[in-house]
Amino acid sequence: MELLCPAGNLPALKAAIENGRIKAAGCVLPLSNNLEMGKDMGTRHRAGLGMSENSDAIVVIVSEETGIISMAKNGVLIRRLDRQNLFNLLQEEIVPPAEDEEADISPLQKLLRKGGALNHGKPE
Repeated sequence: MELLCPAGNLPALKAAIENGRIKAAGCVLPLSNNLEMGKDMGTRHRAGLGMSENSDAIVVIVSEETGIISMAKNGVLIRRLDRQNLFNLLQEEIVPPAEDEEADISPLQKLLRKGGALNHGKPE
């Protein structure tokens, strides 16, 4: 989990959180080179998108200026989320499916979900 917090006049503080504990702080994140990003998005959004392009992280970005919530995953940025939509998206990504939902998934998909040899971190 990546945490970006404003620190007065200092640049945004970046911390990596894993299993509920701070793993690293003061991290420098890779910026996205995506030319399709709007000019209204600054370094915070470029860093969030870049992090999602270079890792399997799900990145939540809150605009310091507008408070607009965005989420980035696998190089895709979803903007203008409200709390409920963000909650629903995170729940879909983080909470494993119920047992009855597993029955509809092929054995290959189950293997890929568990990090099998063919899993390259790409979504289905």
